Amino acid sequence: MSYPQYYEDMYRLYQSEVYGAATFAAAARFSRDVDKKAKWTQLMLLEEQTKLRVLKYMADKGLSVRHPYGWVLRGELEGLAMSLAPWRWVMQQMLKATAQYYRIFTRMLEHAAPEDQAFFDYIVLHEEAIQAFARRELAGAGDSLAATRALLS
Repeated sequence: MSYPQYYEDMYRLYQSEVYGAATFAAAARFSRDVDKKAKWTQLMLLEEQTKLRVLKYMADKGLSVRHPYGWVLRGELEGLAMSLAPWRWVMQQMLKATAQYYRIFTRMLEHAAPEDQAFFDYIVLHEEAIQAFARRELAGAGDSLAATRALLS
């Protein structure tokens, strides 16, 4: 795969998974609501699983990455804030945040070599699962984590 933003997008992909895992872990840790704590935990597990897949993909491709320590701290702080903020507002912010990553991930999928299609399909699906969670929570629909659970192995 080769296009002008390739290396930047690969770093953003890894950074987003580190950030997401830290954010959801902190939200789960600081949430007082048992149901919300369980939801944050499921989202954190999805981000952790995806992060491990990204690292394996990068190693297989001979790519190195620097760990985004600043994004870990940012995620921990934002996770704390998310555990305290009104739920509806948090879900709205999640939709805004995932939109930017979704654009990057779909661009990566569009440029992926045939042998990498399955990997980038998963990357896009995992972001869609997080978006589906936020949309279903906003709508008050049941089983907001169905798409997330379907991806967890």
